[in-house]
Amino acid sequence: MRRKITHAMARREGEIMLRGIVELDEGFIGGKHREPTSRGRRQPQKTIVAVAAEQTPGGGLGRAHLRLAQDASAASLTATARTTIAGGGLVQTDGWSGYAGLAAAGYGHRSRALPTGADIDAWLPFSHIVLSNFKRWTLDLFRRILSRCLLYTEPATYALLTAA
Repeated sequence: MRRKITHAMARREGEIMLRGIVELDEGFIGGKHREPTSRGRRQPQKTIVAVAAEQTPGGGLGRAHLRLAQDASAASLTATARTTIAGGGLVQTDGWSGYAGLAAAGYGHRSRALPTGADIDAWLPFSHIVLSNFKRWTLDLFRRILSRCLLYTEPATYALLTAA
């Protein structure tokens, strides 16, 4: 099992490209702030993540990629598409101007300006599911690791911590 996990984690970028109709969206990960100083794509102290989610021929969720992005610019989002989506695919996005370079990069591009969050969820359901599941997983992972550290490891003595 260890060998299989190691092999799976060693897969190279570009080895598994998404194909067909792929939703591409960006989101933020990071802690909640009581009163956000800015909304939308300008959120201080949060990390922007590009989410690409493949639709299966039957209309379900296929594979997905999450990738850190420097910003929500056309250069960053097009670079994300090139590393995660096979050329010639149809990329479905919201109306953000950062997706303007997709057609020039060789992708079919279907975008829609959406006025409300519910409309965005209906247009890009899989990318939003992937990002929300990732956020939940990171919270659970941290809690589980802490729990296992407390339950299954011996206390570290001062001598152990200061040994050279």
